[in-house]
Amino acid sequence: MIEATQIRQRREREYGLALHRRRLVDAMGVHDFKSLMQHESRADLLEVVGADGFALLVDDSIQTMGVTPDADRIRDLQTRRRALQTDPTFFASSALTHDLGAPECNDGVAGAIFVSLRDRPDITMIWFRNERYHSIRWAGDPEHAHFVDESGRISPRKSFAQFLQNIRGQCQAWSQAELDSAGELGSLIEIEVQHRYKAELNILQTVLSRVNEAILVTEPNFEPGQSQKILWVSETFERLSGFNAEELTEMRADIMFGPKTGAADLARIGEQFARREAVRVEVLRQTKDGKPFWVDMDILPVLDRTGQVAQLISIERDITARRQMEESLRKLSTAIEQSPASVVITDLDAKIEYVNPRFTEVTGYSAAEVIGKNPRIIQSQETSRETFLALWNTLMNGDIWSGELLNRRKNGELYWEESHIAPVKNPDGIVTHYVAVNLDITERKNAERALRASEAFTKTILDSIPEHICVLDPQGRIVSVNKAWCQFAENNEAAWLAENSTSFSYRDICIASTDQADSRIAIDAWAGIESILKKTSDHFVLDYLCDSPDTPRWFRMNVYPMIAPCEGAVVAHENITERKLMEISLDNERTQLRTLLETIPDLVWLKTPEGVYLTCNTAFALFLGATAAEIVGKSDRDFLDEEQAALFRDKDRAAIAAGRPCISDETMTFAHDGHRAFMATIRTPMLDHSGALIGVLGIARDITERMEAEARIKTINLQLAEQGRKLEQRVIERTEQLRQLAVKTTLAEERERQAIAADLHDDLGQMLHVAKIKLGTLSKSLRDGCFSESLIADMNAILSEASGMVRSLTSQLSPPVLKDLGLVPALGWLADEMRRIYSLNVTVEDDGAPKPLSGAQSAILFRAVRELLINVSKHARTDRAEVRVQRDDSQIVITVADKGIGMTDPRGATHSPKGFGLSSLRERIAFLKGAVTIDSNPGGGTVVTLHMQLESAPAAASEGA
Repeated sequence: MIEATQIRQRREREYGLALHRRRLVDAMGVHDFKSLMQHESRADLLEVVGADGFALLVDDSIQTMGVTPDADRIRDLQTRRRALQTDPTFFASSALTHDLGAPECNDGVAGAIFVSLRDRPDITMIWFRNERYHSIRWAGDPEHAHFVDESGRISPRKSFAQFLQNIRGQCQAWSQAELDSAGELGSLIEIEVQHRYKAELNILQTVLSRVNEAILVTEPNFEPGQSQKILWVSETFERLSGFNAEELTEMRADIMFGPKTGAADLARIGEQFARREAVRVEVLRQTKDGKPFWVDMDILPVLDRTGQVAQLISIERDITARRQMEESLRKLSTAIEQSPASVVITDLDAKIEYVNPRFTEVTGYSAAEVIGKNPRIIQSQETSRETFLALWNTLMNGDIWSGELLNRRKNGELYWEESHIAPVKNPDGIVTHYVAVNLDITERKNAERALRASEAFTKTILDSIPEHICVLDPQGRIVSVNKAWCQFAENNEAAWLAENSTSFSYRDICIASTDQADSRIAIDAWAGIESILKKTSDHFVLDYLCDSPDTPRWFRMNVYPMIAPCEGAVVAHENITERKLMEISLDNERTQLRTLLETIPDLVWLKTPEGVYLTCNTAFALFLGATAAEIVGKSDRDFLDEEQAALFRDKDRAAIAAGRPCISDETMTFAHDGHRAFMATIRTPMLDHSGALIGVLGIARDITERMEAEARIKTINLQLAEQGRKLEQRVIERTEQLRQLAVKTTLAEERERQAIAADLHDDLGQMLHVAKIKLGTLSKSLRDGCFSESLIADMNAILSEASGMVRSLTSQLSPPVLKDLGLVPALGWLADEMRRIYSLNVTVEDDGAPKPLSGAQSAILFRAVRELLINVSKHARTDRAEVRVQRDDSQIVITVADKGIGMTDPRGATHSPKGFGLSSLRERIAFLKGAVTIDSNPGGGTVVTLHMQLESAPAAASEGA
């Protein structure tokens, strides 16, 4: 009884755990761990793992439930684990003590999972209770411990399940079936519970091998049509039937045979009971709620001391699972027979023992033709020898081989098969047969070949497109790029993007671009792509600037959805730098042109062929008295009177008809102030690239001032013509004066020569003749021997006088003092000469300022003063004259004044063609850019002033003051 009570309690606990486990698994199908720890199923989690508390850590974020140590102790475990730097590990309490050096946790930590990868969040799960588990260690690829769900988040729950695929225990090894079923936390706990009680159940199974069976005790009498009374039932029977003991003791034992047991079977059973034989039978029953189940019953008669049947004991086993398995086997057999895959079973010598109908359909061989044959009968010799070697090596190792084979049908046609060949083992683990499941994949291979050709064709087309193109899946991951994309990435030092494009999401590329100058472009780009992927828009376009080291570049990104049934998007980046630069150039030109049009005073407008204004500048807007915005879209009749509007329209039509620019002059009245202006207008037909007329361009320039200027110029030209005529007459007169002056100059020179000749003849010639006579007399006296000193003295006096006359004549022609001492001293000498020769008293005054003059200037001025003084002596009827020499800024001013009778026409004296002296003097002075002025009145004397520009100091350094 004690053992039965223990068994009952154990079964009740196992049943309760199973219920908790089932609810927990159902809840985990909806919630992740974090949500589960806030869900009502958290009690099931604690119950299933048999813990008082549970903790979940993701990185440094901690969440607990139930009774747990404080957060510092929990984080200390995680810190100790990180310090190990080992693979992700499942720790039991013993492992925590040994590996983490945490003895204080030995009685409190039941188990823990630590999953830690570089650049991934750490996942830690710890449950606490006063019981120890065996240690389980990680034995797989750490990458498999981190499971990422569809949203990109780490899933602790699924990571937990992934963990089960790669663990090995220090106790009894887990079977592949157990691992395959361990997809959720509940499955893990179920396996742990099985392992936990494995040894204990093995012991109990020997002693209580039949305790798991339901027990029913009934009355002994058994007659067809009668029912025995139920005396006692086990708890297992209660659970199996759904009735409790009280309900069952009120019922008859015929329920044990179920509704499907026939009268003949009952009669046979009764006969066996009569012979006191044990009866074994399988019957279909129903539970209290009507659920059918199968039992295998051993009905044993219990004899009393007299050898009579005292009771019947029915030991029952629930064989529902077995019957279901048998039914499954039957269905499996049917499925194999009707399977669309070929199934072949061979013995260890590779002799075919079974083929299903699909095999005969695919190969063309009947079952009779292949049974007992080697599968080589369908080989095509097209499959490599290495493939078959790998196949047999895999099978010899007891593993399943999967691959593709190219076989040959009975009619010689080649076909492709996807083959899965597995060894079949008996309960002792010995391979007895091989089973091959083959799928005819010929159509798929042909489709793949066509798909590869199509992909190659598509790839060729994509690679020939200059735009940078990538294809995205519905989640935004890059699945394909073209050659231009890769080339662009390499040229811009992004080889990582060119080599591994298909391992990135386009969102990653946009995120990587947000740290650049204009992160807004990357944000807008991903937003546009998302709108296409989410099907909220059917096209997205974005122009953006992409600077390069040498020159700016512009690109246009176009995003289109994939054509159904495909999903995703196509992103194309087109280099629009040339177009953008052209647009910028056009914008600049347009701005410059607009600025020019707004700056020039000309009136500029553009009309359609029908006379509707398209645009105009400000000057034209002022002409019409409106703004440019008010003018556009209207015609001349909206602003001008009927006559002027008709005139404008006629001129537009004339330009269109001529097909070339037409120029006209017209008078326009300005609306803003009412003034009228004379305008020169050119109207030009405008054509598009195809030669079609698109409008008429008009430019009008105000030529009122020009016309007025032309009138003034015409008047001036008439005046100039008259002046020219007068100047021509003046030139003629002047030429005649110069001719007469030249003649007079020649005559004057002749008279001067005659005067010199007369002086030489009358004075010097006579003296020389007298000297010659005296010299002859002296010569004769010397021959006669007489020497006359008086004669020599006379000759000496004559020669001295002749010499003086020569010096005087030389001084008159070219005074040496002018060359040696300068103009002012020469004028002083001239005054002495005038007094001596002409009895004219001349006074010379000088202001003392330096007066640098060239030799020509000094000679001309000296001769001019000499001639003026001679004129005074001859014509002024006075014996006095004054000469004043002054410096006026950069000029020398010489004034010759007398108190004589004066002149009635001073200007005529210098300009008269009949005169010679003053006229010649004026010409000589003017030749050296000087001037002569005469101020004279009859009876008031005469003042003649000579003006001449001084030379620079270096040029006249030799001149005296």
